[in-house]
Amino acid sequence: MSTIKKSLISSITSSRGSINLIGASLLAAFSFNGMAAEPAPTARVTADTSSADQHKMDFSQQKRATALHIAQQYQQIKHLLANQITATQPSLNLQDLSKNKQLDLSQFKQFEQNVVSAKGYSASTPDLVELRLADSSMLTAVQQGQAPLFAFEPAGDESQWQFIEAFDSEGNTHLLDVHTLPNRPVMVVDINAKADLTAGLALMREVFSAPDAKQRLLKASDAKHGAFKTQTTAGAEVLETSVLKKIRLNDDEEPWISGNAEIYAVVNGVSAERVEPVLDVVDMPYLDDDGKDYYPNQIMVFWDRYRWSAADMIIMEHDDNTNYKDLALALLDAAGAILKAIPDPTVQGYSVIPQITSALIKAMPDDWFSNDDDYVDVFYTILKDTTYTNHYGASGNAKMTLAPLTIN
Repeated sequence: MSTIKKSLISSITSSRGSINLIGASLLAAFSFNGMAAEPAPTARVTADTSSADQHKMDFSQQKRATALHIAQQYQQIKHLLANQITATQPSLNLQDLSKNKQLDLSQFKQFEQNVVSAKGYSASTPDLVELRLADSSMLTAVQQGQAPLFAFEPAGDESQWQFIEAFDSEGNTHLLDVHTLPNRPVMVVDINAKADLTAGLALMREVFSAPDAKQRLLKASDAKHGAFKTQTTAGAEVLETSVLKKIRLNDDEEPWISGNAEIYAVVNGVSAERVEPVLDVVDMPYLDDDGKDYYPNQIMVFWDRYRWSAADMIIMEHDDNTNYKDLALALLDAAGAILKAIPDPTVQGYSVIPQITSALIKAMPDDWFSNDDDYVDVFYTILKDTTYTNHYGASGNAKMTLAPLTIN
């Protein structure tokens, strides 16, 4: 068993039962976002994840075809790259590229349409695909007219990548080192992570708030347990929250082609009013780089939503291959199934819950807990009215300072 698994199991066993059990099951639900070339993972909880398994996506071949198609039109795009790529605008979207009427953008347009369709977004979702400069150090060379290579992210786990495939203007293939930045400038055909995550989180919020989401949760939990007594707070106009004062992600040595990270959090716990899970997604758009401290002063938890003044926080990284609607449905099913397994959440079966949680984590593959493009870290049992200073997540990949804030 991996060291990370052991530390996770230990932290869960010593923490509050129901909240941690839901958090662990949500981690299991995230695992369906593997690449299409990988074998489908076994279901981790007694929830229906079959629909999610059918919606795994791998856009690497479409990226490859688009990169080759654009590379062969370098003479037509040369002027656009030299004048439009800047330090503040290191990428070009479809609208930008369309300014050059000589370019054949049929492959680029098809790529964007496929992304919109596969992820279930509105047809009007803008700027989902882009042509971006791989690194800011390459800017001067591009502006001076040096011919770049055109590359794309390979499929699969980045730790298994052997090389980065790229094309020159003649259509020749170049195999670049995964971790060493090339001397020649590189343009990357990719999904715009920020636009994708913004659209994806909006879709997740729609799923969480939809009437059929309520029915999923009620079917799994309330039919068995009923409702809580309503929790009241002194002073109806007081809003109790926890604010993220500082956060840092460890240096994960990601390949140069991956660009900036796009990070978000899933805050989860049990409803203050009913025996059902509460799931909130929080965008963290400022968290671009690892190995750097950020001071966002961002509200992460609204405590009037959570029972027992406790919640878990899962830190995730954007993945091109994530279908956020399927992810949201899988989280709902996993959370509901776990609450259904607890004999009585109002009593807290402490001796049973850690055993179930440990069994869930032991069943997860070791490599899923490595620094991949999905899971970053998890903070178990965050408590209201508690300050956490330089507090590490269970996997040691994230460190945060979280403080209570009461708003009148």
